[in-house]
Amino acid sequence: MKRAGPVEPGRIASGGDHAAIVEPGRGTVTYAALDELAARVASRLAESGVRRGDRVGIHLRRSTDAVAAILGTLRLGAAYVPIDPAAPAQRNARILADAGVRATLVEARLAGPYRAARAEIGTHATRETIAEIAEIADVGLGRAISDWAGSAGASSAPIPSEPRDAACLLYTSGSTGEPKGWVMQRRAIAAHAGWVHDFLRPGPGDVYANHAQFNFGMSLFDLFSCLTAGATLVLVPDEIRLLAARVAELWSRERVTIWFSAPAILGLVADAPGLESLDLSALRAIGFAGERFPAPRLETLRSRLPSPRYLSIYGSTEANVAAVYELPRDRHFDETPPIGRVCPHYESRVVGEDGREVSEGATGELRLRGAGIDAGYFARPELDAAAYAPADDGGGPWFRTGDLVTVLPGGDLRFSGRIGRMVKIRGYRVEPGEIETRLQSHPEVREAAVVPREGPDGVRLVAHLGAPRLPLVDLKVFCSRSLPAYMVPERFVFHERLPRNLRGKVDYATLRAIDPDAGR
Repeated sequence: MKRAGPVEPGRIASGGDHAAIVEPGRGTVTYAALDELAARVASRLAESGVRRGDRVGIHLRRSTDAVAAILGTLRLGAAYVPIDPAAPAQRNARILADAGVRATLVEARLAGPYRAARAEIGTHATRETIAEIAEIADVGLGRAISDWAGSAGASSAPIPSEPRDAACLLYTSGSTGEPKGWVMQRRAIAAHAGWVHDFLRPGPGDVYANHAQFNFGMSLFDLFSCLTAGATLVLVPDEIRLLAARVAELWSRERVTIWFSAPAILGLVADAPGLESLDLSALRAIGFAGERFPAPRLETLRSRLPSPRYLSIYGSTEANVAAVYELPRDRHFDETPPIGRVCPHYESRVVGEDGREVSEGATGELRLRGAGIDAGYFARPELDAAAYAPADDGGGPWFRTGDLVTVLPGGDLRFSGRIGRMVKIRGYRVEPGEIETRLQSHPEVREAAVVPREGPDGVRLVAHLGAPRLPLVDLKVFCSRSLPAYMVPERFVFHERLPRNLRGKVDYATLRAIDPDAGR
């Protein structure tokens, strides 16, 4: 078994008959089979006209087929654009139209709604039109995409590419009402996976469990650090991802060694019955990121599973993993742990409102620069202009993360909130403005404001509407037609008119103070 050497997106370890991917309940795919399949996908895409620099939409459930599609795209020097198959077809069509994909690989069962939505927005698409929509039958173990690739030759030589070439476009919620795509460069993925290799030293004996959808930045950790290290990737079935007992059973059954997820899932595992009866001795590292991990739940988990390393990880769609803090085994936490130190492939600054670096004990905005974060948003120069601050030291510009951190004694950082309104819901970044835009398109909604509320189980969204009282089920159905489930508000509060401040703008502070459950 050989690692792939310096990480090159699209290339995997030379593992022969070693298990590369496990799909529980379906079977296993070896490294040799996955490598051949990725090469055949690359050849088939090339026959379809995909070239270096093009973009390919991946509209497939998490599966060997989707992994092969990603690897094949990268081998051509093209970039993959993953979308959430569970998200509304309208939103997915808008994303792939914005990305100007050259081809889309779409699962057959999703093709009808996707084609209809794509046709509906066709005249409004601002980028090049889609050259091909390839329907892939029921995915699993690579058989469906193998049938699609047909007799395409399996050339093992990847198309030459440059480190700054795009590897993928990751779309997130946008404050203007439309999703925005971040360009993740090939060298950014290489830097991230290389850091994981140095920090965790994964190898053929390791088993990663992937639960994150491939349109979520967290999936890059699983895909690229795993498959370039020769480890095994277990694709956690969607139907058990939020069932704590079954997640823990999968850890035991598959001998999982590395797990990385949002705290919401781990919080459920902390309370799962029968945890101590399972053999979880293989589990050596548990990472969590994307939202605060309430200290009581975290300490419950650590007391019930004391052996693994626990890693508090900070990142974002743009930066991926940018900082990490390993929880000392002899320390008990009564508050959310720090995010630690910035990873070595980044430089960092913490600055106040005046742009000057803050001192120890003070709070400021975290800014980053380095191989992982110097690309930008796809075809959105106005967002790039706002996202980067010029350097005063002759180096490259600094990326404004929009995250506030406090500099602790000794140099560790603690996350202290956001600048602006963006929030994290189950690890996903959510811009309330996008939800407000959709709600305001309802014929009976005059105005809308969405605010987050902290609860014992994390953040929930509350929508305040200037509207007559409407059926809640109807409102949720209306939202779900164009928004993914994690962006649909949990509560709706109706007003004759929304409160406004002296400048005439919606008074969000007043709305945050309103108990949405009062009078229910």
